Order: sequence, then C-alpha cells, then structure tokens
Amino acid sequence: MQAPAVPPTPRFAPLPQRPPGRIFRSSVWAFVLRDLKSRYLTTRLGLLWAVADPAAVLFIFVAIHGVISGEEGAIHGASSAEFFFWGVLPYFMFAHAVSGATGAIRASQGLLSYRQIQPMDVVIARVLIEWAVLMLVAVLTGFGWWLAGNEVEIDDWLGVELYLMALALIGFAYGFLAEVVSTVVPDMRRIFGLSMRPMLFISGLFFTMDMIPWGAEKYLVWNPVLHFVDLARGAALKGYDSPGDPLYALLCTLGLLAVGLALYRRFRDQLI
Repeated sequence: MQAPAVPPTPRFAPLPQRPPGRIFRSSVWAFVLRDLKSRYLTTRLGLLWAVADPAAVLFIFVAIHGVISGEEGAIHGASSAEFFFWGVLPYFMFAHAVSGATGAIRASQGLLSYRQIQPMDVVIARVLIEWAVLMLVAVLTGFGWWLAGNEVEIDDWLGVELYLMALALIGFAYGFLAEVVSTVVPDMRRIFGLSMRPMLFISGLFFTMDMIPWGAEKYLVWNPVLHFVDLARGAALKGYDSPGDPLYALLCTLGLLAVGLALYRRFRDQLI
C-alpha cells in the first residue's frame, strides 16, 4: 500500500521591511510617549514643576530688579517681568535641551540592545519633550499675563520662534556632544557639567549685549548662546534692537553638531 503523500510545508512570506525613516519616527515617538508618562503623567504635580522652574527664576529676577530700581523701573521700554521673561525662556530652551540630551544614552542602555533603536533616537526624543514643554510654559504664561489685564505684544513672532528653535538646536548639539564623549570617557561628564554652571550668568538672562561693561564684551561675545538669547529678546521687545550676530551663532551650532555626529559615528558601537 502506498503511503499517503505528505503535504508540503507552507512557506511563509517574509515580513515586509519597514523603511529606515519610518523606523526612526516610530522609535522617537515611542520614547517621547515613555518619557512623557514617566516624567509628567505619573504624578499630579508632574507638569506643574515644569512651569514652576522658570517661574521661580523669573520671580527672583523681577524681585531683585524691583528692590534696586523700584517697581516702575522699565528696561528698554518693557516692564521688568517682560524683559526678564524673554531672557529666562530662551536660556531655558538651551539649558533644558542640554540636560535632556546628557544622560539620555546612559539611562536607556537596556533598550539599545534592540537593533531598530539607535542612541540618537533617545536623545532626540528627550530634546523634543523639553522644547514642547517649554513652549507650553510660554503659552500658559502669555495667557496668564493676558488674563491679568496686560497686553501681549511681540514685535516679531517668526523671529522669536526661529531663535527659540535655534537655542533648542544648539542645546541639542552641545548636549549630544557631551553625552557621546562622556559615555566613551566617563570622567568627562564632570567637566561638561562644570562648563554649564557659568552659563546662567553669561548668557544674557538679566542683561542685554549693550549692557555689557566695556572690556568684558570681548570675552562674552564668544558665547553663541548669548547671541541667540539676545536676538530672541530683540525680536520680542519693540524697544530693543539686538546687536547679536545670528550667522556666528549658527556657525557655532553647526560646528558643535558636526563634531558630535562625527564622534557618534566613530564610537557608535561603544555607546550601545
């Protein structure tokens, strides 16, 4: 008797390969949702702290100015609250991007074993969160300022938005460079951390470039963050025309970004 024929084993069609761009978008979006949930949505006061941080710095600057110059003291035709707000928000756009980028790779080492996930995805996701949260803070602050009976006047809306994005970009470039170098050489993490401490005082939070004392400007103008912060303030306030150089600041940003990407390509295997 002839044995019954064994049916052939069905061949499963290979799964379609997703394009790299789609994988990148999916990975970044997944990290954005994860970090948003862990940082702001797990507690009731999570998002409140994001607003309280810049608000506390703004309140301190306004209070100090009120004690020194009086409550009615205006700076470049704007109230002290407006003047300092357009220093605090741009600087925080840079500083929060740096803090979001630094430590991102080290905190996600367990997920980098998956082939689809790249260290760059984690850093970009964190910087996007910082930028979005600060933009939300700016909108809420402007709405509260309007509810208090004040007029919200911005001289150049497009310029403000572009300079805020440029500050987030230079923060990403510097933070990404610091994260790559610090992951390869852990001792460099302290040096990069120390380099951020004087930035609070030399980046134009409570002064403009035309307020810098004579003799000090030849040193402070080398700081590209000062140029971007001053340009953002000049775009927001009608009574101030910033002498900042956007081309110099942009070239510094592109230089930092190029060095960071070159080191990332060279040491990518060590980052995973």
